[in-house]
Amino acid sequence: MKKLATNRKLGRTTDIRKAMLKTLTTDLILHGKIETTEARAKEVKAIADSIIALAIKEKDNFETVDAKVVKAKLDSKGNKVTELVKSKNGNEYLKVVKEETTEKRQKDMPSRLNARRKMMTKIKLGIIY
Repeated sequence: MKKLATNRKLGRTTDIRKAMLKTLTTDLILHGKIETTEARAKEVKAIADSIIALAIKEKDNFETVDAKVVKAKLDSKGNKVTELVKSKNGNEYLKVVKEETTEKRQKDMPSRLNARRKMMTKIKLGIIY
């Protein structure tokens, strides 16, 4: 018994077909709708459904950790606080005052990172084309 092809060929070569499907899927995710033929839409639907299902499955799979963050100290107007410092050779210059704080950040679990990699191989979103 012959095994049937899993994807439609859509009358295109492989590289052109993959590029077209990536573009259509990106447009669907970014804009919420696309205008295309029924055969292309069915292929895009399969790709988009798998990406969305993976994203939903992994959306809460992270842990919260404390991270040390070094930032420039800001005054009441939002400007960076500076101090006058003398260098070894006697020159003076302004140095930005830094402050270290701890923030709560989300750290992805390994399965979430793997899901992100899978999504990116199926489609490259945004500027990453």
